[in-house]
Amino acid sequence: MLSQKLPLLAAVLGLASLTTACTMVKNLDEMHDATKSMGDTTKGMADTTSHMSGTTDGMALTTSALYKDSRQGGSATIRKDNLIAMKQADSIEDKLAKSAEFQYGFEFQLWKPGIDSEETREQLYESAVIEYVREARELISGNVHDMDSASVAPTGTSDSKLNLYAYVGAMHKLNPNQEADAAKLGYPPTSMFDILHDGLLKVQMVKKGIMKEADLPRYAREVSRAYQDIIYMMQVRHNFLAALPLGFISHATDDRIFGIAGRVTAARMLAFPWNAELSGLTASQLAYYSLMMDKASDTRDLLVEMNEDVRTDGMITKIYKKRVFHAEDAQSAGPEGENLAKTLDSKIQHFVDGNG
Repeated sequence: MLSQKLPLLAAVLGLASLTTACTMVKNLDEMHDATKSMGDTTKGMADTTSHMSGTTDGMALTTSALYKDSRQGGSATIRKDNLIAMKQADSIEDKLAKSAEFQYGFEFQLWKPGIDSEETREQLYESAVIEYVREARELISGNVHDMDSASVAPTGTSDSKLNLYAYVGAMHKLNPNQEADAAKLGYPPTSMFDILHDGLLKVQMVKKGIMKEADLPRYAREVSRAYQDIIYMMQVRHNFLAALPLGFISHATDDRIFGIAGRVTAARMLAFPWNAELSGLTASQLAYYSLMMDKASDTRDLLVEMNEDVRTDGMITKIYKKRVFHAEDAQSAGPEGENLAKTLDSKIQHFVDGNG
């Protein structure tokens, strides 16, 4: 092709000799060969890059798989160890702490966008509901023989009762790592309470004919299968969380283990006004008790929305009615102590008003 263009090249460039033209042809041929060689090299580089890309993708898939496998084994161990520790703990505070760490170990709490899909997240919800209900049934079976007449009073002091209270009382807890990821990446964090809450509402939609049972997500189907157990857990949770501050602000139990200590103490608090013991409480304690009252209210709202009996323990409500709050006594909580005490008092009053 290049030799055919030689006359044109010679005419245009005014070349005087064929030698010069031949030299140009030679040079052009060499340039062609060099260009071809460069093309082959570039193609080789492209093939190498493509291979590296495939290798990188493979490494990413391997890393993802390794993370998921490690997460599954690690989280299962965390749950097992903390559930055992919860049962072995002596105080309700320690039991609640271990129950919270048990909640942190569910794989859905460790879900990572970019590594996991939304479909994976729902699968993790399903497996979590199955395990959570299974463990709850073991705790319930030690306390309940007839679900219809089972007590939801939060006044038990046996170890088996305290284990049940702690188990359902911490279901709202979020793994701090999940909270940090959610805040950074802009997705809503999810607790066990959130999953059960959402599943119950979806079951309600099926009952109302708004949704077909076949369209339920798989985790909601598990909620549907365990419906009565979950409702019972919510009733116990509502009463326990609402009564939790009572064991601390009333000094009903000197050793701070939750429970109303004896019939004489209970009768006295039911019959006569009693002073809330606020001195010595820290700001974080007062804020924590207010949060527990909020969580109790959330649980009550769910039961009402499900058209289920809240089954509030009447004795707790009556005792709270007799309380006398001197918010100024919360000086040990610092400058904000009085306002925190007033906030707690208003949340207790909200509980009383909502439960007669």
